[in-house]
Amino acid sequence: MLEELKQMTFANEAEEAAWWESHEDELADEFEKATAEGRAGIGTVAKRAALPSTTIRLDPEDIAKARVQAAERGLRYQTYLKMIIHETLLKAERKDVSMKIITLTKTQQGFRIDPPMSTADGAAGSGLPERYTSQDRLQARLRSYGFTNEEIARALRALEEKGELDLPLPLRNVA
Repeated sequence: MLEELKQMTFANEAEEAAWWESHEDELADEFEKATAEGRAGIGTVAKRAALPSTTIRLDPEDIAKARVQAAERGLRYQTYLKMIIHETLLKAERKDVSMKIITLTKTQQGFRIDPPMSTADGAAGSGLPERYTSQDRLQARLRSYGFTNEEIARALRALEEKGELDLPLPLRNVA
């Protein structure tokens, strides 16, 4: 029925009103079914028809921050997250920046970062993984990549649990 409704065009309001009246029982059944399945809501038919849906697993701390920041702006946090993603994608596209991922590995000797990043002056590194014998040196290097102390602390906790961690480099330095 929904697909049929999307394709409908009416010559005037009277024709549309007649169609709705003649399909009243079918529409009521469809609405009850959607409500029972948890698919009913304000404007859900129009929204779902227009946009595909996706699921992203986020750190609970990030969700909490998004909720606070969204509330400060008078937005729902999902809308706020969608705006952030959209703006970041546009920014990356304008700067032709690709998302770079580094892998942190905990070793017996300390820590390793793959792939090696270029030096501060933009010259390519040796091609060998970067190695750090202390957590302090690793933190300093991650700060140079643009990570905040909070992000570093969260990454190190995850690294302790898993032994290896893939991290996307922050895009906040992209103007």
